[in-house]
Amino acid sequence: MKDSYEMTPDRALVVHFMRDPEAGIEEEDFWDVYSLADGFGKLPPEELQLINGGYDWSHVRDSSPEAWAEMASFLRERGYELPGNDGPKAGR
Repeated sequence: MKDSYEMTPDRALVVHFMRDPEAGIEEEDFWDVYSLADGFGKLPPEELQLINGGYDWSHVRDSSPEAWAEMASFLRERGYELPGNDGPKAGR
């Protein structure tokens, strides 16, 4: 069984855009990705906004492997890629 904190391609993509405010993710996309995380459970956006001023990295960090895959898929569908790639929204 893989360690849940192993840096997989999905995890690397999500970490890059969700941890670095300079990474270049659009605000609406950021909140959509955050809402896909399940570290605190699958909560509606309105409830997530009430926890720690609206953002807590542990909600993303402690997500299930399925949620990491879903967050990464969302980012890829929107054209986000890690720096060094030629995508339209490659990270800065």
